[in-house]
Amino acid sequence: MAQHANCTRCSFEFFGGHSHHTGSSCALCISCLTSYSLPTENPWGPAVGERIPLFLTATATRRKKHKRNRVVDPTYHDPSLDTGVFITAIAGETTMIGDYESTLVVYPIDNVACPQCSKLTVVLGFDPSDPCPACGEESLEIHAIIY
Repeated sequence: MAQHANCTRCSFEFFGGHSHHTGSSCALCISCLTSYSLPTENPWGPAVGERIPLFLTATATRRKKHKRNRVVDPTYHDPSLDTGVFITAIAGETTMIGDYESTLVVYPIDNVACPQCSKLTVVLGFDPSDPCPACGEESLEIHAIIY
């Protein structure tokens, strides 16, 4: 499950959590507003024990020509986006989904220092009581997204 957070007073917007469509999660440093992505080996999410790299989010996408259309090159890796930081996924709580027992996988990000500002303020999402990291007002709207 993911979330969309937006501020009703400024232009701040954040999509957090894991997206099966991109095969990654998004993270944000609330001190310096640097965005990160956490791509997993499996697009449906990480496995327990998987080392997940923390990449700076690119502001532009390298493209290659494919016939007449330009498409994203999924094999392109920009080394300048690599922070050298890894997060190891751990097992979370176990739940029942129908007749199947499922263990949630957790990204332990609480002790990860932001590679840009060195503060321990990298988050994967927000609580409704959190202030907007851009303007400081308590004006965040949080919407759950189920992929």
